Amino acid sequence: MYVAATRAAFWLGCSGYWWGDGASLLGPSPFLDEVRRHSRDLLAQVARRRRRLEHEIGPVSWEWQSPRPHDDLALLERWKSAQYRRTGTWDRFARPWIGGTLARLVDEQPGDCAAVLSALRAGDRTAAVHLGLLGPDRLCWWFPAYDPDLGRYSPGLILLLELVAEAAGRGIGLVDLGRGEHGYKLRVTRRADEVAEGEVPARVRPNQTPSRAVRR
Repeated sequence: MYVAATRAAFWLGCSGYWWGDGASLLGPSPFLDEVRRHSRDLLAQVARRRRRLEHEIGPVSWEWQSPRPHDDLALLERWKSAQYRRTGTWDRFARPWIGGTLARLVDEQPGDCAAVLSALRAGDRTAAVHLGLLGPDRLCWWFPAYDPDLGRYSPGLILLLELVAEAAGRGIGLVDLGRGEHGYKLRVTRRADEVAEGEVPARVRPNQTPSRAVRR
């Protein structure tokens, strides 16, 4: 067993946050004040891109829980797999059991760790999708994906801000953005905890390959 070097896991405090048209983006809010301190132009930039998306593609709408989860989950997997391949990252969805597990979470909705499959639409087009896990005190940011053809509108950031607003309205005090210093996380928050990761390798017999040993 080994434990890797610690990494930052970012999170957002949701209390008091709200989202709406361009005017409300400039309104008072502890979360918005924090974003302004670390990324002064972000909120205005996202508001402009949201207006462009609405003008050029169609009316923007938001769904906390998708009414067509299987279609949106299939979109998420396709977009995310393409992103993994494009960036040379391990494609989680190349493993059928991972997609199967997500589908079961969406279908079964266990009470203590429910799946939240959210979607951002522009007209009749899906712009971005996110699958997260909702626990007793937080929403975990897990699998976000967006239509790469709409990337110039920043649909992923629009979705993230909508998600935080909805979480606040539902009394959820924390959105856990997970580990990794991705650029978009650093643009919305500097709050972070140190986390560690590790693994326990399977015991391999002398005449076995590691892959065969894991299957056993």
